[in-house]
Amino acid sequence: MNAGPAHSYSGSNGTGANPFNPYFFPRDQFSTQIIIVHPNVLAAIEAGDNRASKFLRRSEANEVTNQAFLGYTATHQDGRWFTNQDNVPIIRNEELILLYAEANAQNGNLSEAVNAINIVRATAGLGAFTGSGNTAVIDQILTERRLSLWHEPIGHRWVDLRRYGRLSEIEQAFIANDEAVIPQLARPTEEVNWDNR
Repeated sequence: MNAGPAHSYSGSNGTGANPFNPYFFPRDQFSTQIIIVHPNVLAAIEAGDNRASKFLRRSEANEVTNQAFLGYTATHQDGRWFTNQDNVPIIRNEELILLYAEANAQNGNLSEAVNAINIVRATAGLGAFTGSGNTAVIDQILTERRLSLWHEPIGHRWVDLRRYGRLSEIEQAFIANDEAVIPQLARPTEEVNWDNR
């Protein structure tokens, strides 16, 4: 599942600066900038799902509270990186399998989509998906993508939900009052200026 190209980090490659892994944060240490795990991601994890190992439980003394998240306290952080030189995958075989599942579901080949879903689930230590029908299969693909591709490297959830017109499913309870779930990214200023020449 982890086969695929990755960006390597070393701090120095002998010919010039090569940055450190920007996603690495010391484990269970105080930080003002840290990648935390949304509680609904944790709630979506089935018992026995070994993908849960990527989420590191912080000690109670080091839980992260941010009033911008309406008082939400983060209990887990990204636990995938052990050093600031760990490689970060660009794309992994697991994502390709889930793309294959989605393409088959979109083309009405639900049995092949379910076969691909079950490859991912078996690798995660889970039993076979037992749902049926296009909506259930798409829902399951989105769930598997949410857990398998969490923050790789930036995240897929917004893109996945936008693709299906489901942005309203993003958890509103953890969005600050002065923020909103945007339906599209703004066009870069340079591109707008180019068009207005």
